[in-house]
Amino acid sequence: KRMLAPASKNGGVVSFRRVRGDEDPDLRFILVVRHGLDMAHSGDANQLRMFSDLVLPEREQGLVGAQRAMAYWRTANLQAAERAGQLLGSRFHLLRYDDLIRSPAETMRALAAFTGMPIDVAEAMKEIAPPPSLERWRKHPDDEVLALLHVGRPALERFGFWDQDLFEALTARTRRGR
Repeated sequence: KRMLAPASKNGGVVSFRRVRGDEDPDLRFILVVRHGLDMAHSGDANQLRMFSDLVLPEREQGLVGAQRAMAYWRTANLQAAERAGQLLGSRFHLLRYDDLIRSPAETMRALAAFTGMPIDVAEAMKEIAPPPSLERWRKHPDDEVLALLHVGRPALERFGFWDQDLFEALTARTRRGR
């Protein structure tokens, strides 16, 4: 089977090189998504700098810092997932980076099943280690994290990152702090 290899998620557009979804029935697309709260605090702002003005709705053009990064993460990933899902249906697979780190064997087995390709799970797991930046958002003030949850909620929910208990706890703590 062939894999869709160079594809990119830039500016919220998944650009499929030379392929439409109906042209290659063996085509598979894997979208890797990391938790938006971590991505909002990433030091790598290249895509944000190059594409956020093109991607963000007018009402969010004035956002700055982590809120702008979260809005970009939300919009780019929702658009990428929607486009890939429309083009490829069941041949589209969402791989949550956080799952790969926390449950590498299970995630790798699911990836092997999706691709129909053998994966040496034990060998692959040697390459998987939690980065120091995992859950970096926890070092930030409650009111900032709460604001990011509001901005990113549609994508956090869509990709299974939404935590209602966290949202309610942060809401209560920020109200007490006022």
